[in-house]
Amino acid sequence: MAVRQFLIPARDWRVRVYALYVFILQDYLMTGAFCKDFADEANLLVRASMIYFDDVQVGLLVFALAFYGPVYAVLCLLTNRDWDHLRGTSLFEFLSERRRPIFDVALGLGVASRHFEGGMSWVLPLSNRLWLPLGFIAYLTLVHIGTLKTRVG
Repeated sequence: MAVRQFLIPARDWRVRVYALYVFILQDYLMTGAFCKDFADEANLLVRASMIYFDDVQVGLLVFALAFYGPVYAVLCLLTNRDWDHLRGTSLFEFLSERRRPIFDVALGLGVASRHFEGGMSWVLPLSNRLWLPLGFIAYLTLVHIGTLKTRVG
């Protein structure tokens, strides 16, 4: 197993993985800029990390690296794997045919839009009903424009 498999996602998946991390970075940059007290952070794990390190920025950085670093490595590893040997199974055949839309919906709604909502709540505290769909639309737009650009360019 090459180290490259843990550091760089497969070419077809780079736009999706990097777009996901753009939303995570946006959330943590805005939280680091606007969060002045530990109690202001809604995520209990991030708040615990901030309290443990007794600093908002250091706790936020340590949490982001400790949590999302391994997630990034796993996403890179999974996108670089050859899953053809599983296609004989009907469930895996179904998933392999629809893997990009499933990935977009699962990670777009579950991760990107949540981080978009978390970051934007510092600027304009609106209802989750507004920020979540806007974050999902922004994620899909970024992914499809990036995918189109890599196919054309």
